[in-house]
Amino acid sequence: MKRLGIVDYLRGYSIFTIIVFHVFQRVPLNDILQKAINFGGTGVHVFVLCSGFGLYLSHLRKPLSYFSFIKKKALKIYIPYIIIVLLSFLVPFMYQNDDRWLDLLSHIFLFKMFVEKFMDSFGAQLWFISMIFQFYFIFPFLANFVDKNKSELNIGLGLLISLLWSVFVCLLGKYEIRVWNGFFLQFL
Repeated sequence: MKRLGIVDYLRGYSIFTIIVFHVFQRVPLNDILQKAINFGGTGVHVFVLCSGFGLYLSHLRKPLSYFSFIKKKALKIYIPYIIIVLLSFLVPFMYQNDDRWLDLLSHIFLFKMFVEKFMDSFGAQLWFISMIFQFYFIFPFLANFVDKNKSELNIGLGLLISLLWSVFVCLLGKYEIRVWNGFFLQFL
């Protein structure tokens, strides 16, 4: 299948903005620069959009059963992720906490991003793996839904769900808490 240049560009742009965000997020900056740096968080949205687009194109080319799809993602992403987490766990100075075993389990069973106290365990950036696996677990069902419905309905429903989730999180006053603003419904 032919590569789409715009998707590669958007992935590169999103990776760049995410890196800039992480480099400067703890640096004291004036308000305008801080707002610009915080805009880097939108790179996650763009990256997730591009990833979902790529997943769906792959699904169109070669549909997989639910378990084949999950197995493929586990081998490609989950296993290397767990190896990194285990290495971090085994090196005592990498991360120190009284609940190291629970922290480890939060990664192994992918509930790290659902419990605030585990969010920074072995690296705050690892919340993304839990979030992306939320998508992987529902992707075959989403792809089936998309296959059976008009694109206007799919786009509208995805936007509506994401918007409603965002409004819900804001109304609860939880918009700055990763457990809430990093849930996969935010990125539909």
